[in-house]
Amino acid sequence: MSQAEDNYYLDKESLNGIGVILRGKNIVLTGVSVHQESVRYRENDALTPFLKEDFYFFFDDEKPHLNFYAVPAILVLGYDSAGGYFAATDDDFSFEENFPLFYISAQKQAYFITEESSRFLSGEYRWQKDLRPADRIKIYESRQMAEKDFEIHDRLKHPVYCRSSR
Repeated sequence: MSQAEDNYYLDKESLNGIGVILRGKNIVLTGVSVHQESVRYRENDALTPFLKEDFYFFFDDEKPHLNFYAVPAILVLGYDSAGGYFAATDDDFSFEENFPLFYISAQKQAYFITEESSRFLSGEYRWQKDLRPADRIKIYESRQMAEKDFEIHDRLKHPVYCRSSR
């Protein structure tokens, strides 16, 4: 069985609050979600280091329209002045811990910034110059385009529901 056959591609939007276990398959979530900061942080001094790196957050009062689809799923954390996006593949992302950080260019190319997100603001390197292609993230114009390469599901074909014994 090939790697692709071992995977079950599941659109992330259909899973709000649902955990999934699928015997014999690796579940690969697909799609794009956006992290939004509270408006009350808009003028906070803690954002200054991000602004120095040309990193801007989305706030609750902004409704970003992202015109792409990702396999595997990404969480868009912010954007830059060149029309690109900062992203993570983990919904539990933090700049205080070490998570991989990616950049999606305006041309919809995925790049790896760092494996250690806590170093992003350290000033140790220039992220714009150190970008490396991120082959593990595929960016498509739409879900329909991604479905030419992957069989993406909205839900499990044969779901099993478990009830709590409470």
